[in-house]
Amino acid sequence: MLREDYEWLLEEEADVVERLGKAEGGQRRGDETRRLKVSIREFHDRVKEKTELLTRGVASHIPKILKEIRRLRKREENRDVQLEVEKMGKEVESLKTEVSKVREEQKALKQQIESLSVALSNKDKEEEKKRVEQERLEKEVGKLEGKIGEQEKEMESEKEGKKEEGKKLEERWKEMVKRVKSLKMVSQGGGAEAPTKVIEWKGELRFEIKSVRGHF
Repeated sequence: MLREDYEWLLEEEADVVERLGKAEGGQRRGDETRRLKVSIREFHDRVKEKTELLTRGVASHIPKILKEIRRLRKREENRDVQLEVEKMGKEVESLKTEVSKVREEQKALKQQIESLSVALSNKDKEEEKKRVEQERLEKEVGKLEGKIGEQEKEMESEKEGKKEEGKKLEERWKEMVKRVKSLKMVSQGGGAEAPTKVIEWKGELRFEIKSVRGHF
């Protein structure tokens, strides 16, 4: 309807221009002038009428235009929402990938921790085994030291006993030497040479008996 009104205005304008041209060079100028005035008034009336109709037509289309604007705006908003949803979907997928990656890293870290825990447990067991073995060795060393101490005491006691025995033998030897000397003194007056035995001391627990000849 708006297009038709616009085309009518153009046609009326062209008709007025054509009539004015004819009025300037044609005959019966007065009649044409009157008719032109009438035509111009009619033209203005028609323009006024069409303008009112045009205004009313535009006004009647305003709700449709507003509705279309709202529809387009809503569609644009929906499009923006869709784009936002797609963007959020991509971000969610990215977050899922990151979460999956973090979970894999946590899993690997957990395995490392478990491996370290097993290694530490084995090391603790080895340390406990070494400690028990060391305690056993210390007990064995203590027992051996006790036995060595007892043996040293026994050896010392035996040594003391041998010293006492050696002293006794030495005293006996001295006594025998005295007796031999006494026998020699008795035989100073001469007499046949007779064999005798002399005991010679050789040290601790050792002595030697020698045969000698003398006069009795």
